[in-house]
Amino acid sequence: MSKKCILAMALFCLLGALGAASYQGFAWNGLEPSSVNMALGGSPVGVVNHWHKDPLCTYGNPAFASLGEGIAYSHTSYLYMHKSDILKTENLEYRAALLGVSYHGFALLLPALGNSNSAGVELGEFAVSDSTGELVDNFSLNEDSSTLGFSVNLPAALALMAPGAFPKYVRHLALGANWVSNASDSRPDPDNEGVLFSLKKAESVNLGLSACLGSTLQSGFDLEYSFGAAYINAFDGKAEYSGQASGDPIYKRLSVGGAISLSAENPHYSQGYGLASAVRNLCSGRVLLGAAEEFSDDAPLLGFGCEAGVFDTIFLRTGYHHDKAGNISGQTYGWGVNLHYRDLFSARLNHALFPRGRLRNQKSAYDYGVSANILGLYQLLSK
Repeated sequence: MSKKCILAMALFCLLGALGAASYQGFAWNGLEPSSVNMALGGSPVGVVNHWHKDPLCTYGNPAFASLGEGIAYSHTSYLYMHKSDILKTENLEYRAALLGVSYHGFALLLPALGNSNSAGVELGEFAVSDSTGELVDNFSLNEDSSTLGFSVNLPAALALMAPGAFPKYVRHLALGANWVSNASDSRPDPDNEGVLFSLKKAESVNLGLSACLGSTLQSGFDLEYSFGAAYINAFDGKAEYSGQASGDPIYKRLSVGGAISLSAENPHYSQGYGLASAVRNLCSGRVLLGAAEEFSDDAPLLGFGCEAGVFDTIFLRTGYHHDKAGNISGQTYGWGVNLHYRDLFSARLNHALFPRGRLRNQKSAYDYGVSANILGLYQLLSK
């Protein structure tokens, strides 16, 4: 067996642990970066969870970036699996960081990890053998991606040019697209016969749609209905390698979801600045549902989640994730803290416990982020 075949088999087996669509390249693109979404049932729910204005949430739906105002940054890093062999066990890490810049309904999403990346994984150490089975090399393999996105929230964007173009009950109607460029380590052949894997190009485009309708009830409660849809690798991007005639499929997924939110509004919020008007809602509760099709013969991924919040500051979350083909099903849990003042600045910390299937009962993930409405802060300080 050739060295290239041995390495290909090892990569196939490893990526197969990531989900049902293991035959697709860069399968780790299906991992969920947001601890908020992981606590609420995983990536199927992420397509409709727009309330937290967190750049990591925009991976599940590219339309979300335009729903905030100002600059926002989020980062996560967690162990996504253990890779074991006869000699040792490796802890394989997933990491992601994104930066969002938005103004009046327009937004850009930028990579914020080292070397201008937005996400990456460690695929572990691999042994390369020659045709006789003799060990000739060991190396560690890593893959990264860089994400650039643009989105627009139509009601906010048209408010300056055409006030009243959308009725008040349309809270938002947003569209977005992310361009993702993947990269992978290339390792030289120990016999100087060329390169084991030399990636030339692996690009894909993710599309997203988010809509929210709402009304304020006479009791002082605010009711919202939301719908989201996202298409990862919407145009069937492929990974192209040197010396290979046809490209390999890149991971793709179509997700849809719906949610309902009920919150008790703070009556002082609209009365100006001050401690009593620091938060928009006194309490809130949300229910979210989602489904994701990975374009394989396996059943879709399903997610369900509930969230309860107090003063938009402390959140408790629980949900259920069902991935029959990947044997990853079970309860999800989490909490979040968002220290903020109105929509002017915030500092966030989120935690999630998520089922790991056969490999382990649960995996633990944290993410943190900060955001600031620069123009809003300037106006406040200028008074």
